[in-house]
Amino acid sequence: MIGLETTPEIWHRLSTHFASHTTHTIAKIKNLKFQLKASKKERSVHTYLLDVKNIVETLAPLGAPLSMDEHIKVILDGLLEEYDAFVTAIMSRLDPYTVD
Repeated sequence: MIGLETTPEIWHRLSTHFASHTTHTIAKIKNLKFQLKASKKERSVHTYLLDVKNIVETLAPLGAPLSMDEHIKVILDGLLEEYDAFVTAIMSRLDPYTVD
């Protein structure tokens, strides 16, 4: 706030500063959620799960955490067809399941 002399100048600078951070954060959240939808297939399951985990862990501090159900849905939706039997087994369980 160096060089600013009046309260309106200070408020204007603060609002501009935080508005740009908010816009940047919203854009980053949208980009990460797009990556979750796009990050499928064509990689090993290990790499895929690590990528999903990294994105989910990045979303939380940005104020857009995924619920456990959303996290699991993202994982299951991105698995290759060869895992369809596994997905069916998980989805038909009566007991709750976790990401672990």
